[in-house]
Amino acid sequence: MASERGGRVELCCTKRENDAQVTVSDTGRGISEEFLPCVFDRFRRGPIKISGDDGLGLGLAIARYVVEAHGGSICAHSSGLGRGSTFTVHLPFVASGAALSPVQ
Repeated sequence: MASERGGRVELCCTKRENDAQVTVSDTGRGISEEFLPCVFDRFRRGPIKISGDDGLGLGLAIARYVVEAHGGSICAHSSGLGRGSTFTVHLPFVASGAALSPVQ
């Protein structure tokens, strides 16, 4: 996620019936409709190159791997370039004694 100076990043955590939902939204550069289906692929980088942005295209692939390893899911949404993006993570609760707690 990247937001320009003066942009906004919001984090929202919600406890639902069977899982926790974490949503991160920004007002940054957004994701093109063409790139959105492969945003979590390893070594894939968007078409926009920002000065100093020398990543390998692994961050979101690693995030997906970790979330799925814990039985969860992650998805991305964007209304297009220049319109920000939203990433939503669902992590299931598991029984731990008598109480429910997030998967560790």
